[in-house]
Amino acid sequence: MINAKSALFYLRLPFAPNKSVKTRLAIGLAVISLSACDSENNLNKTSTNPQTTSETSTRAESHQALKNEQLSAFIFQAEQTFRQLRQSSQVLKSETLNFIKTPSEKTIELARQTLKQCHDYYLLTTIFRSAVAQAGVHHPILDNSAMGSQQDNSDVIHPNHIRLDQQPMIEGYLDAVTGYPASGLIYSEQSISESFLNTEHQLTDTAYVAMGFHALDFMLNGEQASLPRSISDFETPDSLKILDESESLDRSAPAKRRSQYIQLLAYLIAEDTDKLSEAWLGEDSFYQVILTSKHKRSIEKLLKDSTKDEQKKLIKLEKNLTKGSERIQHTSANSLELRKQQLETLIELL
Repeated sequence: MINAKSALFYLRLPFAPNKSVKTRLAIGLAVISLSACDSENNLNKTSTNPQTTSETSTRAESHQALKNEQLSAFIFQAEQTFRQLRQSSQVLKSETLNFIKTPSEKTIELARQTLKQCHDYYLLTTIFRSAVAQAGVHHPILDNSAMGSQQDNSDVIHPNHIRLDQQPMIEGYLDAVTGYPASGLIYSEQSISESFLNTEHQLTDTAYVAMGFHALDFMLNGEQASLPRSISDFETPDSLKILDESESLDRSAPAKRRSQYIQLLAYLIAEDTDKLSEAWLGEDSFYQVILTSKHKRSIEKLLKDSTKDEQKKLIKLEKNLTKGSERIQHTSANSLELRKQQLETLIELL
């Protein structure tokens, strides 16, 4: 017998050409129509069937179980992804510190590769972050923002995703670039601190990026074409007090400031990804509580829309791949492949 559950198979949207998607959708709609007719016939028969109440209850329980099964599968994948991200960010922090303590071509390359991997894992969380955004869920801390004011001495507050992954960026805002050998925060007179970076981040332009993956990427790689980064650009002081607000550094110490800066960037990335992950991990976490409280139909639509939206993003991404770059990219082939695998897994589970 064809029923609504069977129709779900046809409504799945695998990574396939548009023609195939339309064909599957048409078939799915036809199957659902048949299912609806079948349901009406069953309703007519139940008027003389003493088991009507029991069967209705069983069907309701079955639908609820299906909802719970789909949501559980979605949450399971989310937890796996955020645990992976959190672990990777801790490794990034460790490898960055290891490079500062023992500078070499090997240790800086390890830091670069760990950064690329951590950023790819962050991009894997896109489908889950997009899902709660589509549902209109606002996290009171992660999504909060404020301009800050000198009058009441309040700090600037950036949303979590702006702190972590804002791009594009003006590289000269951070350090020397072609034609500007002493530019950016590295050559400023302000001490390198979390408060300083938080204020300077997007100070007067969204491209003034002072925090997150892309800032660290530039500091570890430099301008690849003309001013590639070398280990001589960094210093290895015996003690890097990166969070000391009172520390005074002059413009003649760019190497030491770079070392302080990359350590602080890696520290903040680990802290921000940890906060993001905590909001998803565990049945009492913010997002899991929100999702499990939603109505069955809301969840079904949300999960379907999320996978559909991710599929569109990946089709667009595949047309704009960046190949051969040492820098982190939203359009890298590796990122695309990881997200395709994740989407296929989710569609199979849902």
